[in-house]
Formats: sequence, C-alpha cells, structure tokens
Amino acid sequence: MKPSSASAFVSGQFRALGTEVEYAAAGDVIGFEVRLRAVAEAIEEVFSRFRPTSELSRLNAVRTAIVSPLFGEVLELARQAATLTDGIVDPTILSALVAAGYDRDFEQLRTGATPSRATAAAKGTGKFHYESQSRVLMLTPGTQLDLAGVAKGFAVDRMGDELAARVGNGWVGIGGDLTFVGGDPDGEPRFIAVQDPADLAADIGTIELPAAGRWSVATSGITARKGIANGRAWHHLIDPRTGSPADTDVLGVTVVDRETWRADVFAKAAVILGSTSGEAFLRRCGVPLAIITTFDRRQTIVHSETPVVQFTPARS
Repeated sequence: MKPSSASAFVSGQFRALGTEVEYAAAGDVIGFEVRLRAVAEAIEEVFSRFRPTSELSRLNAVRTAIVSPLFGEVLELARQAATLTDGIVDPTILSALVAAGYDRDFEQLRTGATPSRATAAAKGTGKFHYESQSRVLMLTPGTQLDLAGVAKGFAVDRMGDELAARVGNGWVGIGGDLTFVGGDPDGEPRFIAVQDPADLAADIGTIELPAAGRWSVATSGITARKGIANGRAWHHLIDPRTGSPADTDVLGVTVVDRETWRADVFAKAAVILGSTSGEAFLRRCGVPLAIITTFDRRQTIVHSETPVVQFTPARS
C-alpha cells in the first residue's frame, strides 16, 4: 500500500525489521526519525527470532523466564489475537513455520540461501503460562513462540504515538502496514492505493480515509513471503489447525481498523480462513473496511457501520 502525501509533508524511509519503514509528517521532523529508529531497534532486539541474542530467542531456548515489560505487553496482545480469532492467529506456530521453510531472515531466502531441511510440522497448539503480575513466562516442552506479526503492528502503533506526540499529523508504516495520525495539512481526505497481490505493480483500488482522526491500514497475504523448501512451495501464513501453510483461496486481505496490530491480526486470520469463512469472520468483527482478493481476482468489500471509510475499485 502507498498513501498519497500532501505537499506540506516531509517524508523519509529507512531499513529496519527486515523491511522498509516509511513516514511522512507535517512540520518540524528533526529528531522524529531518530525516535522511529529507536522504536524499531527495541522491537527487533526483543522479538527477532533471527537474532540469537534477542529476548525471544533466549526465551525459546530456556523456556522459563521473567520477561521484560515490552515483551509482556506484546504477549498480552498476542493472547488477545488468539482469542479474537478463535486460535487462528496463534503465537505458538514457530516450529511449523520453520518446518515449512521460513527458517531464516527472508532477505537471505530472497537472495538464494537454501533453507534447512524441513522437519515434521507441528500444529500450532503449543502451551504456555504467563503471569502478568510477576511477568513470569513458562513454555511447555516443544513450544516455541513467534510474536513477530503482532510485534510489527505494535511497532507501527508505537511509531504513531511518537508521531502524535512529537509532530501532530502525518503517517508512518512498516512493510505496508500504516497508521495515520491527525488531520491532513490540506484538509483533504487521505487516499491509499491498494496493491494487487497478484501483480504488485498494479492497484485494485483506493481507500479513502477521513481528513482527521487516527486510522490504521494493514495487509496480509500469501504472495510476498514465500519460497521453495525441499521441492515444496511454502508461504509464511501457517494454519494452526494443520501445522502447514494455509490452504486458502485468498491471495490477500487489506483491513482498516483503529489500531494497526488489530488490523494485521484480522487480515491474517481472514487469509488463513479463506474467502467465505474469512468474510464472515470480518463481518462478525465489525471492521470498518476490508478488501479480500481471491485467486480469481474477485474483490469482496466488507463494510461495517463506518461509512466515512470508503473503497473505490480500480477501473478494469
């Protein structure tokens, strides 16, 4: 996704969290990017499964630990995500993800690094116990956590907080998940182009957001993070009911919500569930707007009671 930027915005970008962090803000942005980089580094240092020294990597090795406040905060969101999706978005699918072929940073896989030999996939039904007061987390034997998805949305929301506190209005995004804060300097609605997941050079339409308020837009799909491991195709969205990459008729889902982490969770669950169950799920959740793109390129628009958020399909 790519939002339009008013001329009064100052924009920038940098590489972090295995993808691009982008922003556009009105007014004085001195020091703002420094704060964004600090948020990104804190998230990566705690939640990267590709850093042996990260808190997540160390926890998965020792299985019992007192976790940091940041870890505890994101873990609570991950538990909420599991509840909101009836377990479809599951933080215990790391073993299955590695078994599918996503066993190292995606940039290494993109550049031709060979995945390790996959082991038998484990269903995402691992168990853990977390006491929020003491922040003691205990993983049962065989359970491995992956909080990267929720942590990414959380990072966007934290960056949005920085934007609100230091600048006042603009937008910030990580890997296409975006949050918008405050009003547009020109007083015009915001327009966000939604890429076609089957052809990222093309758009399927445009989302229109109000000129004020705080909104988030997140996309999930099976066409970006994918590869071949041991002669079999894989993508990164694991269905915890099978322990394998989701067998779905959906290429991608874009969701508008008030919080980025929730929008990302809803989009991911809808992809895994497939178009029929996914659409029903999104309607039950009452999301302001969702666009489901299936393999046959049919777009399903899901509206809630928020008519101020609109989607205009591209002309064919």
